[in-house]
Amino acid sequence: MKVSVIIPTYKPGEYIDGCLSSLSDQTLNKHQYEIILVLNGCKDPYEEYLRLYCDKQLSGNIVRILQTDEAGVSNARNIGIENASGEYICFIDDDDIVSSNYLESLLSASSPSCVGCSNSMSFYKRSGDVSGNFLTRHYLRCKGKKYSQLRYRGFLSPPVAKMLHRNIIATSRFDTKLKYSEDSVFCFDIAKRIGDMRLTDSFYYINKREGSVTRRKEKFSNRLKQLLLIEMRYIEIYLKSPFSYNILFLFSRMAGAVRNLISGTVKIRQTGCRRCLLWRRER
Repeated sequence: MKVSVIIPTYKPGEYIDGCLSSLSDQTLNKHQYEIILVLNGCKDPYEEYLRLYCDKQLSGNIVRILQTDEAGVSNARNIGIENASGEYICFIDDDDIVSSNYLESLLSASSPSCVGCSNSMSFYKRSGDVSGNFLTRHYLRCKGKKYSQLRYRGFLSPPVAKMLHRNIIATSRFDTKLKYSEDSVFCFDIAKRIGDMRLTDSFYYINKREGSVTRRKEKFSNRLKQLLLIEMRYIEIYLKSPFSYNILFLFSRMAGAVRNLISGTVKIRQTGCRRCLLWRRER
C-alpha cells in the first residue's frame, strides 16, 4: 500500500459522491491506494449510505469506513492517521474533488523528506463557475522557486493539496483542543521534517457549495483564550526545534492567529471540516 487517502466526514450529503468518484477515477493503480472514510459524530443513516455507495460505485477500490461517536475533524483525521496502511498520506475534505492524476502525480514528486503539492481551484457546482483561490496564487508565486518555509507558507497552512510521507508526519497529530487554526498548527509542526516541496500539474478543487460553511461571532473572551492557546502551541513547537524553523515563518503563523482574533469570524464547515477565514489569515 503506497497511499492512504483520509476523508473526515460529518453527516455527509450527496456532495461526497463527487469526492469519492474523483478518487475512483485515479490514474494510480487501485491496489496502490486506500480510501479511509472517518465518519465522526452521527452514525445512522450515514454509514449505511456510504457503504452502499462504495459497494456500488467503488467496488474496485480499497475502501475502509471508520466511525466514531466523538465529533470533530481533528479527531477524525487523527483516527485516519492511526489506521492508515499507506507509506504516504493525503487529506481530502469530503465535498472537494481532485484531478484524475492527483495521486499518481503527487506520489511521483514525493519522498520521505519531500512533499508533493498540487495546484488548486475553487468551483461552484450550481453555477459551474471556477475561480482561483489563495493556493492558486501561492502556486504561481512558488513555481520555479526553491523551497523555503517562508516562501511556501501558503502550502503549510491547510493539510490538503499535498502528499505527506509517514516520516514527515511522524508523531505529529491535529490538536483537538483548538477550535480553529488546528490545520495551520499541524502543518507548522511537521514543517521541521520537510526538506523540500515540489509542485505538480495535478489539481485540488475546493467546493464552494452553498451551506458548506457558516459564520459565527464568538465572545471576545473565548477568542482570546483560543488565541493564547494557539500562540502557546506555536512557541512550544518552535522551542523544541528552534534551528529547524525560519523565525519569520513562525512570526507569520502567530500574526495570522492575531488577525483571526481581530476579525472575530471563524468559518466552520457543516461537514465538520473547520477552516480559518479563507486560510489566508494564516499565511
